[in-house]
Order: sequence, then C-alpha cells, then structure tokens
Amino acid sequence: MSAQSQSLSSLSASVSSLRNSLSLLDSSISILDSGISDFPRLKKVLSSTRHFELTPHTTLQSAQSSLASELSPAITTLLTRAEIYISKLERKQNNLIARSELL
Repeated sequence: MSAQSQSLSSLSASVSSLRNSLSLLDSSISILDSGISDFPRLKKVLSSTRHFELTPHTTLQSAQSSLASELSPAITTLLTRAEIYISKLERKQNNLIARSELL
C-alpha cells in the first residue's frame, strides 16, 4: 500500500505541476495575444511608402538644362512680343498726350 500511496502522491504532484504549467502557458498566450493583436495596424502604419524618390545631382542638372533649352525660345518670343506691345502702347500714349495738348 505504501507503494500505491507513493505512486498516488507522485501522480498528484505531476498533475499539480501540469496544472501550473497549463496556467503559465495560458497566461503566456494571453500576454502574446494582447501583444500581437495590433500587428495588422502596425504593419500598415510602419510600411514605408516612397512618395518622393531621390535623384542624383547630375540627373537634376541635366533635366534643368533640358527644360531651360526647351523653354528659352518660347520665353524669348514672348518677351519680344511684350516689348513690341509696350512700344505700341508708348506711341499711343504719346499720340494721346499730343492730341490733348492741341485741344
């Protein structure tokens, strides 16, 4: 009987240890669950989207010079037109001043 009571005592200790382990495991699962429940939102927040790309200085200079060479003739034409129109307006103004002095 003593062997049987010793076995029961050992079995009882094993069951108690297993319950403690299960309790600890359940607690760990709860902690992990609360820790990872926000992962989908964090993944979306922390994902890096590249809105702007960095370009080398030489590429930027090349694009600027290309744009300048494309726009330069149009700007020159517009400035010439503006100067011609201004000179016409100045002549018109001078004619109106001369007419007003005659009256």
